[in-house]
Amino acid sequence: MYLISGWCRNKKYIEQVANGYMCTVCHKVYGRYNSVSYHVTIYHRNSPIKCDEKGCPFRTREARYIHFHKYYRHHIPLPDNIDLGSRKCPFCRHVSKSPAMLEKHISRHVQDVDRVTSAATRAHFPRYSQTISNFQCSQCAFRYLIYGTNNFFQLKKKLIGS
Repeated sequence: MYLISGWCRNKKYIEQVANGYMCTVCHKVYGRYNSVSYHVTIYHRNSPIKCDEKGCPFRTREARYIHFHKYYRHHIPLPDNIDLGSRKCPFCRHVSKSPAMLEKHISRHVQDVDRVTSAATRAHFPRYSQTISNFQCSQCAFRYLIYGTNNFFQLKKKLIGS
């Protein structure tokens, strides 16, 4: 075990161990120094943030979660600095905390969905900002519904009976 040298406000809470970096408060081990430093700041140095709506017991240690809590539970609009384009579901009013969580949420709406991951496949299909039904690919015989919800990913569903 080694104490970390150099300047970091959290270094007194972090030890280098054989398989990464350990939080000395709760003994969680992370592979990266930045990950354990973030953990220390959020869970051991910051006090919990309480929802300021009357009678609401919700508490969190991450500021972004308080915004989403207020949006869903108290119908308070999200701050302007939160990018809704990469978080908003095209099928309902759901707004995810991250684009990855949005992808998981959308998969609940659409059955038999494949994630388009290869660059060649993404280039093969045009990008759209809204749902397109009964789309015929100009380069092959497939027919798809294409959901282009943001720049992070596109989902496709082959139409049955096409």
